[in-house]
Amino acid sequence: MRKYAGFHEIRFKIPDYHFQILQDMAMYLYEAKAIDKPNLHSFGRFCIMQVTNANIVLMCQWKSVRDRHLQQQQRPYNNNNTSS
Repeated sequence: MRKYAGFHEIRFKIPDYHFQILQDMAMYLYEAKAIDKPNLHSFGRFCIMQVTNANIVLMCQWKSVRDRHLQQQQRPYNNNNTSS
């Protein structure tokens, strides 16, 4: 499989008992014109984007809080109570 410039490949396994329902959902979304192709790859991309778009604000807030926390941990402690 060749890698396309600017893209990352994501692979995951689907249990056999989920395969048919996921394949049917991909066909439904294709016929509803929500995805470009009636396959699991398009369905997976669609799901990832839906979850990301639904949670983008929360993710940005989490990232901001996390970055602030990491910056505070990296600052050296100034001990002004040193005695001579």
